[in-house]
Amino acid sequence: MGLAELVAYRYPVLRHQREFRRKIEEIEEQVADRLQPLCENEFPGLPENEREAATLAVADALERAELTDAMIFRVDLNPIGLAREIREHAPQTVRNGDLSEPASNLFDLLLDQVCYYLAHLIRDLPEFDARASVEMLSRLSGIAGQLGELLERLPVTELTTSSSEDQDDEFRDGYFELVSNLYDRLEILGITTNYYEPTMTLTVAYLSLTASTASKSHEFKQAKDKAEAPVGLGTGERELDVVRVADALGGKRLVLLQGDAGAGKSTLLQWIAITAVRRRFVGRLSDWNGRVPFLVRLRDFSENRLPNGDEFLLHANAPQWGPVPEGWVDRVAASGQALFLIDGVDELPEHERAKVREWLRGLCVRFPECLIVVTSRPSERTERWLVADKFHPVTLEPMNPQDVRIFIERWHNALLDSTAGRDIALPCPREDVPVHQRSLLLHLDSRPHLRALARNPLLCAMICALNLDRRANLPRDRMTLYEAALDMLLERRDADKKVRVDGDTQLSAVEKRAMLRALAWWLNENGRAEMSREEAIHQLRLKIGTMPGVTQAPEEVLRHLLERSGLIRQPVIGRIDFVHRTFQEFLAAKEVVERDSIDLLINNASSDLWRETVLMACSHATAVQRDRLLNGIVNRAYDFYREEDGQSRHRLMLLAASCLESALELSAETIERVEACLHELLPPTSSDEVSALATVGRPLFRVLPSDLSDLSDVQAVFLVRTVALSNDIDVLRVLAQYARDRRWEVQEEIVACARYFDLGDYCDRVLRDAPLFDNRMEIRSMDWVGHLYKLRKLESVEIKIYPEKVDDLRSFRRIRALHGLLAHVVGACDVTPLWEHRNHLRYLNLTCDQSFVELETLSDFRSLRELALAPASGLSDLSFLGVELSGLTRLELSGVERTADLSAIGSLVELRRLGLKNCRADLDLSRLEELSKLERIDLRGAPPELNLGPLADRRLRVLLDRDHQCAGLDLLGSQVELQFF
Repeated sequence: MGLAELVAYRYPVLRHQREFRRKIEEIEEQVADRLQPLCENEFPGLPENEREAATLAVADALERAELTDAMIFRVDLNPIGLAREIREHAPQTVRNGDLSEPASNLFDLLLDQVCYYLAHLIRDLPEFDARASVEMLSRLSGIAGQLGELLERLPVTELTTSSSEDQDDEFRDGYFELVSNLYDRLEILGITTNYYEPTMTLTVAYLSLTASTASKSHEFKQAKDKAEAPVGLGTGERELDVVRVADALGGKRLVLLQGDAGAGKSTLLQWIAITAVRRRFVGRLSDWNGRVPFLVRLRDFSENRLPNGDEFLLHANAPQWGPVPEGWVDRVAASGQALFLIDGVDELPEHERAKVREWLRGLCVRFPECLIVVTSRPSERTERWLVADKFHPVTLEPMNPQDVRIFIERWHNALLDSTAGRDIALPCPREDVPVHQRSLLLHLDSRPHLRALARNPLLCAMICALNLDRRANLPRDRMTLYEAALDMLLERRDADKKVRVDGDTQLSAVEKRAMLRALAWWLNENGRAEMSREEAIHQLRLKIGTMPGVTQAPEEVLRHLLERSGLIRQPVIGRIDFVHRTFQEFLAAKEVVERDSIDLLINNASSDLWRETVLMACSHATAVQRDRLLNGIVNRAYDFYREEDGQSRHRLMLLAASCLESALELSAETIERVEACLHELLPPTSSDEVSALATVGRPLFRVLPSDLSDLSDVQAVFLVRTVALSNDIDVLRVLAQYARDRRWEVQEEIVACARYFDLGDYCDRVLRDAPLFDNRMEIRSMDWVGHLYKLRKLESVEIKIYPEKVDDLRSFRRIRALHGLLAHVVGACDVTPLWEHRNHLRYLNLTCDQSFVELETLSDFRSLRELALAPASGLSDLSFLGVELSGLTRLELSGVERTADLSAIGSLVELRRLGLKNCRADLDLSRLEELSKLERIDLRGAPPELNLGPLADRRLRVLLDRDHQCAGLDLLGSQVELQFF
């Protein structure tokens, strides 16, 4: 039958026929969404008329094919066999070669993909099981008669790897292509138009955030010996606590990636998958290139067994690339090439996380060379068991001001790009988008509350969308931001754009909120992040039963909410979830308050799955409900005190304190009890406590100590970080007070916290009179150079900006006392701008793209102790070396030319380390006999024949190439240690 006949036959009721057709249309849209980017990327230059001809040819072939039961079962519902059968009925344009070669290739690609989806659709039709059973019985009767003969003919042999291995490489290439296209999309949150969801290209818009690599439960290490350690070219750089996330992941096989709601964890996993298949990792992640990514969202398995083997590619949200060669996933993992990306441990109820732990342990044991990245919101329990299983914790940091500006620019550009050439009604005229972008940046500069609010990609995207829609009414706090976003999506969007809603479904904003709250409540109550379509309809039916003004069927209401609310979606056919879990928690919290289920919140307050809901409910609640909630949480905390459960007690006190941020009104007694908790929680002792206390906001500043003198080094550092992360108008004032503390640990943290603020403002208000550490500091970014003159106590600075490139050394003139410099200079390097620092500069390491200019001025730099020069053009004049630089303890010269005179090196009597890499000059090592303190010589890249005889009686290490031929050295009697590379 044709589809119309089949629907009429199967569903006699007209309403059921419409519903079935809508399901088919949804499937069509999903297939189109998957095919479109594949075709665009595979055939970017194909003319539109040829593309259309190929597409119509596929449709014609499907129309001509005899898709009967007999044909379907003849090919065993195999997509490849199905495509082969359909090609026999291909239209004349294909058989006669009327299509160009690229168009013919497009025809083949489209037909193969469509047959794959068609085979899956047929399997899901209700009639399939019954018809398949009949077919199976008929086949079994034939098989039974032939089985004996078959067994006699089979040789006795050992089972080996499936022949499908021959298809592995081909399948892998196709899988990589699909991953590259499927995951390279990111919804532009906050901009939803009628029947079109604008998306941005993830790899273009991706912003690499910073991450902390230290474990949150790890004690802060005391390092007093750092004060005495020499700084400069002779010491290794200390490991940074905060780095770009790609660097944080490098060198780790097992990673626990943590971040608050909206921090970008799921987006990061998509970026990892895309970058791996495109082989674009660099640096420490270069060995991730070519790895096979398997992205698993744990929410898909809250009620199902976790995947193993080929099941990684068979669940609903996995990239579907035709039939999987049997055992392919296990073969990839066994070879150590699998990259398992496991998203959302926190989205599972706590009682289900044990199975995740055992499942992960199984993956680690079975595939010890594979990479595994697991994401979760911050949770002490989750971190504890994953760290115990050798996972390295990496925590996404808040966006710094520069990150926010880059994000805003890319968000607006992506909006314009994604809607170009489309008849899309934006919240403002298209030509005004750049104007609103500039306006938002000005708002961020002038409004500290807004700047502090834009700390993660989710909140920043919502602010961008609201700025287009509301402009002057940007929010001051997180809860107001969520409320404004709901208002924009549910009420103003359709009204402002004059969108006509199809059908008879007309719901007010209040009614839509009530429906969405019911869905969010059910998900939260059951510890779920998604629900089936049937479950959603059932919950809506129950809700509609309590709303006399709503007459629509629950199926119609669900369709309307999916199409018009912008808050829920259907990621796969038959499954419903919220566009972001934060909206689910916000609406669930509102429903809790409406139902007055405060006791339920109190009973679940110790669960990290309910933490955000409790915080948001505190904002939605009435004053009486809020008092009940906070007093109930504090009472439970003291119950745990009696049970000697210190961790649970601490967690509940942190939650009660965090609720103060959104508590509009509380009784004086409740405020006193919660502030008592705050006093007990201060100072924080871990990063988890820092994150929680930072959300308290203004109430925290009422209980902060005026100085840090009574705190240990650890406590002082964590308190400084807490204040820096707080969203309050007094942040910089308090940090300026704490910046007077002279301990190097505190000064290091004060300087590190500059990343959260505008650097110029921070130097003016916090660091201006800071003692730093012995009046010196170390910087690793050129952004600092223009502001260092503001620091009144700064006497010396170690500037380590390699491999960033400096255009001109005059950038450093404004610094009063330059102590050390490590830089890569673009073009020729004139060292004369450094002359005014000749009495202070101790460490100088310069690399340049061309040659050095005025090197003779270096002879006046008598304070130099370590000098390294590496020009691209080589060094020919070493006249600047001499007794004036006799204080040098280390000298590194790269690319010394054949005409250079090395005799001046013999006057550097304090020299301990000498590097002459790629030296072409005459190496008469007898000139080094006077250098009695010399301990190490690097001669790599020097001419292959060397006479080391003059060094035979010296105790030193010589670094050589493997092809060096050493003469004049009796290895048995010599004290020289040769190290070959």
